[in-house]
Amino acid sequence: PPSIDRLEISNLTNNVQSRLLSCLPAITELAVRESPELTSLQLGYCTALTELEIRDCDSLASLQLGYCTALTKLKIRDCESLASIEGFQFITNLTSLTVGASSSLPPLMELLLKQQGVCEVLSRLTCLEIGDASVLTMSLCQQLTSLRSLMFGGKETSSMVSLTEEHERALQLLTSLQLLIFYGFPNLLSLPAILRRLVSLKFMGIWSCPSISELPEMASSCGLSVRDCSE
Repeated sequence: PPSIDRLEISNLTNNVQSRLLSCLPAITELAVRESPELTSLQLGYCTALTELEIRDCDSLASLQLGYCTALTKLKIRDCESLASIEGFQFITNLTSLTVGASSSLPPLMELLLKQQGVCEVLSRLTCLEIGDASVLTMSLCQQLTSLRSLMFGGKETSSMVSLTEEHERALQLLTSLQLLIFYGFPNLLSLPAILRRLVSLKFMGIWSCPSISELPEMASSCGLSVRDCSE
């Protein structure tokens, strides 16, 4: 029915997606998961789309957003082949971005930063979730002037041990940051030593990081939540 406004689908293929999405002009929420044969996702028909999630699509190489100007939330996880996002500069209402663990995402983000109009989109982001710190570059953080929430979300296979000095310097550029969370990193040994310099930070969360043995110095006004970590 063309009135469908929310769709969660798996095993989507190239041949089906173009015919399917053209029949759903009212769709506002779309989740595409576990679609190993999908190589290109074209969303030119989905002009009402506000939330998009793409997960476990290993062959997906191209994401074409078209004119999804209503999009406010974009989540991309475990898409190892993703090399191109077209139309990112047009999603000027985007406030929440998730880029989960994928070796293709750091170079992809660098390419996006070079496109005209993308920096304006990033400057409006208030929430960012990343799979590892490799996405956290100086050039990216310089654009995140409105960011209030940053989450590092790992999984059982995550190898991140700590943030590098470059990552910590980039983190200091987030002067509006109020919420910082690390979760799901079994090998994470230490947290950024510069946390006390994040003067706007109001809450810190450390969840399911069993290898962390101590906390860095933090502002006394910052709330702290620790779950499923070592004694």
